[in-house]
Amino acid sequence: MDNGANGLTLSIFHFQLSIFFIFFIFFIFPCQETVFKVRQSLEHLYQYKIIFRNIDAIALISYPIIPIFMSKLFTFVGIFLLGIYALSAQNQIFWGSQIEQNIKAQTVGNTNTDTIVTQQGKVRRITVHHPDQQIYWAAGTDGKIRKSNFDGSSSQDVLSVSNAIGMVALDEGNNLLYYTETGTGNIYSVNTDGTNKQTLISGTGSVQGLTIDTANKHIYWTENDSRKIKRAGTNGSNTVTILSTNIALYDLKIDPDNQHIYFSNRTNNKIQRVNYDGTHLVDVLSVSGIIGSISIDLRNKKIAWIERKTSIGSIGQANLDGTNPQQIAVDPINSISGAAIYVNPISDPHMDIDDALSNPYHIFLSPNPLQDQLHISHDSQASLDLRIYDMKGSLLHVEGVFTQKSFLDVSAIPAGTYLIVLEIKGKPVFSRKMLKQ
Repeated sequence: MDNGANGLTLSIFHFQLSIFFIFFIFFIFPCQETVFKVRQSLEHLYQYKIIFRNIDAIALISYPIIPIFMSKLFTFVGIFLLGIYALSAQNQIFWGSQIEQNIKAQTVGNTNTDTIVTQQGKVRRITVHHPDQQIYWAAGTDGKIRKSNFDGSSSQDVLSVSNAIGMVALDEGNNLLYYTETGTGNIYSVNTDGTNKQTLISGTGSVQGLTIDTANKHIYWTENDSRKIKRAGTNGSNTVTILSTNIALYDLKIDPDNQHIYFSNRTNNKIQRVNYDGTHLVDVLSVSGIIGSISIDLRNKKIAWIERKTSIGSIGQANLDGTNPQQIAVDPINSISGAAIYVNPISDPHMDIDDALSNPYHIFLSPNPLQDQLHISHDSQASLDLRIYDMKGSLLHVEGVFTQKSFLDVSAIPAGTYLIVLEIKGKPVFSRKMLKQ
C-alpha cells in the first residue's frame, strides 16, 4: 500500500475515533459505573506518563502505531473527563449550632442538611481530618475535644479538661491538634488520640482564631483583646506580631500558595487579607450580618464564612478575591459556628492529572512540602510499593507499604522536587509530585 493509502487509512481511523469519543461523552458517560471504568482505562493509557513526564508523545510510548499528535487527543479527553468527574466528587461542609448544641453537615451544592451529632455543648470550632475522613470539634462548654466520622458515627472524646475549650486546629500530616482553653491564655498541642498534651505558648489573651501552616511549621492566631494577629513556631518558639489593628479580630485561615492570611473583621463585618509579613491589607468582601468563622477550599480557590443574621444563620462562599459571593447553606438557628469544608481528595490542590483520573484506593499523601516523614493512607486491601523518582526520571528509593496508614522516613532524601509513585503488583495506581524541604 502506498503512502497516500496509509494516510487515508489513518485519517479514517482518526475520524472514527473522534466520533467514538463524541458519542461516548454525550451518551455513555453519564452512567456512574462507566465513569469508574473510564478512569481505569485512562489509568492504563496514562501509566507511562507517570514516569516519562518530560515526553509529550504519550501515545508513542504506549502504542507505537499511533502518531504523536494523537497524544494531544488523549490528553484533551483526559482533562475533559477529569473536569466532569470532579463535579461528582462532592465536597461537604460542617457547622455547629450553639443553641441546639449539635453538628450539621451538607453536601456543597445540595440544600439537604443532616444533623450528624447531638448534645455537644457550645460548639466553637470544627476541623477536618482528610485522610481519616473524620471531623474534630471543640465542645467548648463541655471542656472537650471530640471526633466522629463524617456521618456522625463513632463519636468519641479525644480530650477532656476542666476549662472550656476555645479554638481547635489540626495538623493532619503529623496527627497533632492545637487548641486553647478559655481563661488560661495558653495554646496547647496534643496528639489526635489525646496523648502527650503540651503547653506551647502562654500569655495569649482571648484567642478567637487559630490555624496551622504545616509547610513552614507555624501557628497563627488572633488576639481579640490586644487586636493583634500573631505567629509562632509549632514548637511555641519565636512569637512575632504580624498585624496590629483597632478592629475586633475573629477567625483566620491561610492561603499557603499565595502566602496570604485571611481573617474576619467583626467591627466592620468583613473578611480582609494580608500577606504573611503583615503588609498589603486588602478588603475581600463585606456581609450584612455578623461575620463568624471562615474556611478555605484551596483546590477551588474559594473562601467560606459563617454569617449570623436576625433570624437565621447562613454560610456563604466566594472566590478568594471576594468575587461571586453566594449563599451555600442556611440554618434556621442564627447562632451557628465553626464551619469547616471537606475537600474531596480528588480536589487536592497538589494532585496531578494522573491521580485525579484514577484514585480508586483513596490514596492520600501528606504533608506537602515533606519534612522528615511521609504519611500515607489508603483503603487498598493489598500492599503497595512506593517509588520515588527525581525530575530526571531516576529511581531513588523503593519501599513497601504494608498497612493502610503508614509513616515513612524520608529524612535522608535531599531537598528538591520528586515524583512519588505507588504501585500494586507492579502496576502504577497513583502518583504525586511533592516538594522535600
